[in-house]
Amino acid sequence: MISKKKIVLSVVFLLTISMLGFGLVGVGEAIDLEDEEIFLQDDEFEVEFEIYDEDNEGIVGATIQIENFDDVFTTEEDGTVNIPLTEGTYNYTVEYEGYETVEGEINVPEETTREITMEEEDDFSAMIQWIGLAVVLGVGFYALTKIDSSATKTFGLFGFMFAFFVIIGFLLGEFFMDNWVLGAGMFLVIAAVMNLVAYFYSHKIILKSHRAKIIEEHDNPRLFRIVKDVARKANIDMPKVAIIPSDTPNAFATGRNEDNAVVAATEGILDTLNDEELKGVMAHEVGHIKGKDMLIMSVAATLAGAITFMTRMVMFRMMFGRGRRMNPILLLTLILAPIGALLIKMAISRKREYEADKKGAEISKNPNALASALEKLNEANSKNPMKSKSTTSASLFIVNPFKGKSIAKLFSSHPPMEERVKRLREMATEFSYM
Repeated sequence: MISKKKIVLSVVFLLTISMLGFGLVGVGEAIDLEDEEIFLQDDEFEVEFEIYDEDNEGIVGATIQIENFDDVFTTEEDGTVNIPLTEGTYNYTVEYEGYETVEGEINVPEETTREITMEEEDDFSAMIQWIGLAVVLGVGFYALTKIDSSATKTFGLFGFMFAFFVIIGFLLGEFFMDNWVLGAGMFLVIAAVMNLVAYFYSHKIILKSHRAKIIEEHDNPRLFRIVKDVARKANIDMPKVAIIPSDTPNAFATGRNEDNAVVAATEGILDTLNDEELKGVMAHEVGHIKGKDMLIMSVAATLAGAITFMTRMVMFRMMFGRGRRMNPILLLTLILAPIGALLIKMAISRKREYEADKKGAEISKNPNALASALEKLNEANSKNPMKSKSTTSASLFIVNPFKGKSIAKLFSSHPPMEERVKRLREMATEFSYM
């Protein structure tokens, strides 16, 4: 018969062996054996979720919610996150702001990696907001075209440029820098620099772009004498006179005010027109000076030229850079050139050309001579358009000098030549210029 003492010792021995066995198992699970697979307690596995966008870039901060789990897991810098799961089938939900929610199922341990591509969601509320902003800008743009005061319109144009560039900066900052404040701030500075340069140096930029050279009386006595006579009759200070090395007959006026006004004529116009016709053209340009049109004309041409240059730079980079696919930056550049054209058309209305024709006829006292000059210039420029690349300054010239180039039509704000000539001929018969 087994004594009570032996039974107690046997039970204690078995319990000791059992506890030792459980302890060894626990220790074994906690030890990381080199070159050996770690067996986790309760068959637990590291399940990796890899979250990407449509460009195959890892999404940082995407959240993964596992069914019946209270914890929410978030992807790291490479778009991945490891989640410990035991054997079983789990439903999951992946969310990230601006992207469509992804739902799915994963079976552990048959699958320990799940790669997910998230597509951007259609945010119609954002689209509606941007449409509303475009409408507001459009209404402001239209209101600006109805302002008659050149000074008011000039500063309105500066304001429009600030708003336009800040919006562009916001978009680029939001979608490509992850910082809309930085993007908007950068483009605000760009707009400020462009506006300052346009205000103080637009006339110099335009003259340089057409290689115009300021002359003295001895350089071309005929042109200098005609401009001096016209300025005296218009009761303004003698403007500077410049000659453009081009055989295409044309002319324009530029400058911030009467103190730095410049009247420029091409070499071709001196050979094409007689004295009376040339006097009518110079009177037209002096009419722009008296009407204080030059600043808004020069500023608009300079700003439009800068926008067009930026457009070409970005498009060149898109065409020959590493990423040639269509993206929002390229789409953005495709609308910048038409906006540059609209700036020109907004700034230089047809009414301004009609007014300058009228003032030119009144100053020269010869509407028929100006009408004859316009007809000759129109025909000559159609046959021999100017070869300058600075097409954004087309509106400055008395007639469109770039009719041979389709893109120049975007930047033209000249009224129909037939109507201009008709009005001048009527002035001659009614003697309203006397």
